[in-house]
Amino acid sequence: MRHIGGYFSLLVICILVVILRTEAEQNLYWNIPWDKIKNAGYEHLDSYSVASDPNSPDNKKENRMLPIILKKNEPLNLPLECVFKGYNEATSKGNPDCSTSNLEDRTACWWNLDKHNASHATWSTTISLTENDFGQQNVACIYWQRGTAINLTLEIYAQFEEPEQRDLQCDGAPAIHYHGGGKNQSDFIFGELKNQALKLHKEALFIDGPENNFTICETKSSISPLAVAFIIVAVVVVGVALALASFKEKLCSFA
Repeated sequence: MRHIGGYFSLLVICILVVILRTEAEQNLYWNIPWDKIKNAGYEHLDSYSVASDPNSPDNKKENRMLPIILKKNEPLNLPLECVFKGYNEATSKGNPDCSTSNLEDRTACWWNLDKHNASHATWSTTISLTENDFGQQNVACIYWQRGTAINLTLEIYAQFEEPEQRDLQCDGAPAIHYHGGGKNQSDFIFGELKNQALKLHKEALFIDGPENNFTICETKSSISPLAVAFIIVAVVVVGVALALASFKEKLCSFA
């Protein structure tokens, strides 16, 4: 009986090890198809635009935050993928649930099974973002096979009209004002917003505040291509005129 008890204990330990190893190998995480976003005209977003959420607990380390500056009058259809490592088709309880908060179109959120194999499953969805969605928004992927959920926090910024007195901070240069985001900005969000803003507005000045707003001052060096072409033509014309005048003067000296 003592040997039987020992074998039984060993069997229980082996089963627990297998269960724990299976749990450790299972993971739910985000994937963002950046190529589709760039093809949609949002070249200022890339894989460096997303980061782990520092406010997430230890069991929510796959939560992510993504700052987004929306382009004027250009809604973004944001493609998202929810991936489960450790997928088992036989025990799967179907597609994950999709939930959003505060988005203008809260009904258009569901996960479609794109692909799966013996160990991974990928579900996809597209979230439509407009300038009315500025602020902090959340998208969740809730998968019941493991009873877990992951959250993607979107810090969305859009342009808005501001009284002319605030334009004085740009010293008379054209000013573009943005508002959005949540109450507490991390250093990552601030740095990424500045990075995106200066990709969208070349040769511009980024001014932070007040609160979560920021302003872009278009500097005098921000000259349109047409103006650059005009300047080049003017310089060439003046150069040719001076050369002709100099040549004429030399001819007169020989006469």
